[in-house]
Amino acid sequence: MTTKAPPARLFVIRARKVPFAVVFRRGPSKLVRLIGWNTETDVFEGGHWLKGRIYERRCDLSPNGRYLIYFAADHKSPMYSWTAISKPPWLTAISLWRKGDCWGGGGLFATANTVWLNHPTARLAPGFEPCPRLTVKAAGGSGEDQPIYGMHLKRDGWILVQEGKYQHNSSRKSRETGVSFTFDPPDIWERVSGSGAGLRMVTHGFGEQDGDWYVVTHEVAMPGGETVSMGRTDWADWDRNGDLLYAKDGKLFRLPPNHRGLFDPEERRELADFNSDRFRAIPPPDDAKRW
Repeated sequence: MTTKAPPARLFVIRARKVPFAVVFRRGPSKLVRLIGWNTETDVFEGGHWLKGRIYERRCDLSPNGRYLIYFAADHKSPMYSWTAISKPPWLTAISLWRKGDCWGGGGLFATANTVWLNHPTARLAPGFEPCPRLTVKAAGGSGEDQPIYGMHLKRDGWILVQEGKYQHNSSRKSRETGVSFTFDPPDIWERVSGSGAGLRMVTHGFGEQDGDWYVVTHEVAMPGGETVSMGRTDWADWDRNGDLLYAKDGKLFRLPPNHRGLFDPEERRELADFNSDRFRAIPPPDDAKRW
């Protein structure tokens, strides 16, 4: 009997000032690809693959979308794990800080020219020179996806409306639920669109077995009280024009409001299906190798 491969897992980070985003396409678990996305034209540009893991919730784009800071690991010597800045959709490091473990790491663009680095120090790896246009402030180096992910959400207009309380499941309950940790009540963040509709991101658990690390659903709450569930989803956010953008089952979708101003999942438009992507070694352009 042939077992069907699970769908690719997608996560998206958007630039704050321009209609550009990066898509992290993961699958199998030790392969990830970076893809550029023009959210105005819905044109995609395939970039680098990495044989390893990128911790996407510890990554960020500069406001103009020109630079990406990301935390990655191949769990091998000599680096094991590192934080780098690159020019998406390429992963070629133009600045690099060795981490050596998976506690902390990553960072945020506080401004176009200021990076908050989740490392104990801002000492660059040998062979890398500081960028004179960039100020790097190191602080932390502990935690996992937090505090970076929470800081990222708040900065981009998300509000924590219900703080989840997680519990570590017993071996028996983990087998029953499929997750190592369950949120009860769930963790809920909400971002309100210009029309007043609220997009809710609901985290039910994490440490999923044979799946994504987080168990997340999204729903849209309309001002009139109607709620539309998008079901199990990898990522979702409002577009600049009020459309709902979301990732599900290895695909990206666009869902505009209908004539009543509601969001009907049956009216969604598929933008891209990344499930058939296969690893290729792709050389970066010369411009991706320098500041």
